[in-house]
Amino acid sequence: MKKSTDELSKILENKKNRKDLDEYLSQNRENFSNQTFAELLEQTLKENKVSKTDAVKRSHLENHYAYEIFRGTKDKNLSRNKIIMLCIGMEADLEQTRKLLLKKQYAPLYPKNERDSIIIFGLQRKLSVMDINNLLYDKGFEILD
Repeated sequence: MKKSTDELSKILENKKNRKDLDEYLSQNRENFSNQTFAELLEQTLKENKVSKTDAVKRSHLENHYAYEIFRGTKDKNLSRNKIIMLCIGMEADLEQTRKLLLKKQYAPLYPKNERDSIIIFGLQRKLSVMDINNLLYDKGFEILD
């Protein structure tokens, strides 16, 4: 049975386990995520019942570029903004967006950051990239591009 993130954190925090990293890693290997970014994108599409075509169109990314991201051939230098735009296109919720951002080692959206709060507001209300960009622009923040 897979352990939750909280369970793994508690095991790591336990003073008795601090010295034996190798044992922790071997005992919990099945709990680590080995999913690629492209696989996580596919999973998000499937969970949200959104077609790749619709996601690409709604993301406002260049078609060819977006499809290469889905194939995993253009995700090396993918910006945080582009991931957020894909998430909007896929109608991802906040948790799905967090997972995708973390997978590429970006900070998740943070409610104490005003710009991020605007994006969270838009994600929660399933606003379009253009609508979120209008909100960002009106408040004096960098738009998603």
